[in-house]
Amino acid sequence: LQWTLMGHSMGCFSAMRLCDHFLKRRRTSSSSTKLPPVNLSNKLVLWGVAAFLPFVTDLSQYQTSSSLSSSSPSDGLDVLLVQGSNDAFVEMLKSGQEVLKSYFPQYSTREEVIVGGTHDGFGSYVFPTAANMLDNENILVDHAVAKQQKQACSITSKFLLE
Repeated sequence: LQWTLMGHSMGCFSAMRLCDHFLKRRRTSSSSTKLPPVNLSNKLVLWGVAAFLPFVTDLSQYQTSSSLSSSSPSDGLDVLLVQGSNDAFVEMLKSGQEVLKSYFPQYSTREEVIVGGTHDGFGSYVFPTAANMLDNENILVDHAVAKQQKQACSITSKFLLE
């Protein structure tokens, strides 16, 4: 069973950091080193990640051997960014998005955009959050949460099964 790290919003930065930790341990461990029984895939999924640059972990060193995917989990890292076109947090920090992308492997990172998707649409929030208030204040949000979640899951599933 392989595990894939995934995060939404600020959870993306925790997933990035943990991914870096496991990949570094994988690269530096010898056969005599006992690693915990975690079989981490070479994939990382990030939903609704805005360019909060002070929290970014540089993963650009984990290039895969090809531009599509790696044949071996130890060869590199494939990254999927799923964004909503109406995500107020991502839009608010748009000027840093290209810098953010530079922290991922150049040839094995892809970005998918859910048209009409909002920051809150990736989760199931009971109470309105700041992002939801921004989204509703700036844009008429007519994209149903269930529809966005279905699209995000479909995009993610395809990526994980590649």
